[in-house]
Amino acid sequence: AGCTRIFAVDLDNAKLGLAKSLGADETFNPREVDVPAAIQERTGGRGCAVALEAVGATAPIKTAIHSVRK
Repeated sequence: AGCTRIFAVDLDNAKLGLAKSLGADETFNPREVDVPAAIQERTGGRGCAVALEAVGATAPIKTAIHSVRK
């Protein structure tokens, strides 16, 4: 639907594998990588255009906010 790259983030590597099989371009486990930094690196410092956060906890909300462009 117009997305050029899709990044998926989860603490569960099995869920990340599922996301990859369903079309995610890259997956990140925040226990293993600084997600906002990795996304900034992969987007040339721009960040994502859109983030969808579905957990509702503070840490994932902050990760989503720090991963999108201004």
